Amino acid sequence: MSSGTSLIGQESAFRLRRVVSNVHALRSRKEPVKTLYRSFEFNSNLPTLRGQHTVRTSSWFSRIALSLMLIATGLMASLSAQAVKPFGETLPSVISAGADHDIKQWNGVGKLVSTIGSHDDAVNALLLVDSNSLLSVGADGACKTWSISDARLVRSFDAVKGAALSIALTPDGKTLAIGTAGGKIGLFYKETGKKLGEADAHNDGVRGLQFSSDGATLFSASADRQMRFWRFTLNGAKAALDYQSNVSAHDDAVNALVVSPDHQTIATISSDGFLKTWQRNGGGLINRVKVCEHGAQAVAFSPDGRTLATGDEDGRVRLWNAGNGAPISTLGSHDRAVTCIAWSPNGKFVVSGGADKTLRYWSLDEGKQAARITAHDGVVKAVVVLP
Repeated sequence: MSSGTSLIGQESAFRLRRVVSNVHALRSRKEPVKTLYRSFEFNSNLPTLRGQHTVRTSSWFSRIALSLMLIATGLMASLSAQAVKPFGETLPSVISAGADHDIKQWNGVGKLVSTIGSHDDAVNALLLVDSNSLLSVGADGACKTWSISDARLVRSFDAVKGAALSIALTPDGKTLAIGTAGGKIGLFYKETGKKLGEADAHNDGVRGLQFSSDGATLFSASADRQMRFWRFTLNGAKAALDYQSNVSAHDDAVNALVVSPDHQTIATISSDGFLKTWQRNGGGLINRVKVCEHGAQAVAFSPDGRTLATGDEDGRVRLWNAGNGAPISTLGSHDRAVTCIAWSPNGKFVVSGGADKTLRYWSLDEGKQAARITAHDGVVKAVVVLP
């Protein structure tokens, strides 16, 4: 055999081994087929002096590679089919958003209903206005309004320079507050996107925003470790945020802020690993609980306000007594950090999203995972549960 033909055979064998290796990686890590496809290189660019034996080698290699690709495709179909196991109770309908730019809706059996739409960059926050209207903001600086029932973009405007991290809506549904990675809070008329005002609110990204029930106060939390209270006023075509008070909330970035259903308590969670609850009036500390040594990013109140669900960087989803901070249970875990969390309106399920690209449904009646969906091609950044 000529040295040229031998070289080609060695190269083909090497590439075949690489494909086989990627199939094993796919099986162990459940990576998308497209990752395997991108790693595979056909033999079209091998040296030209090959002869008929080389052509046969290339053809043989291509047939083997195609067979492996078909095996991988079948494997992924099997994994997808196993992702949502039959469960005795209907799952909540969910909308999720990810670092893959997409916004997706999932039905009561955990199946994809539609890709509602997308941004030009990661979608960082979702806000459910009502059962058929959704707001989203992203790293592209845009704010978009969506009609859920027909997966239709209703309105889009360039809200901020740089990334938008958080969003809140006044109780009357008229004014939006959007927090930016640069520490600003922009105020906008919801129906047109017209800018009404802006405040230099924090020294770092604004990761949490929510209005009080009367719309007079805006609560904000930031990567600068602070929680701040702002008096909100709207006068015709202008809106303003006037500083009221400040709380040095955590020893590291505050990653999320939520207000209890009765609007009497605020909960914050931080990269310092602590969950804290605060008095809505004055910001006095109520409870301080260590959730995780490595930090936590997600927190949500149950519909009755009695329980807090948290997600931490170790992947755990845990429940806490909102009144005294006592631990209730650990529902389970993701393979990587939990990045967002929400309750179903009936209080029977917690839904979490993670850096492992999955949505997980946790049954409170069963105290365990009810379903898992590989939802996005990147980190799941936000999740809301439909009423």
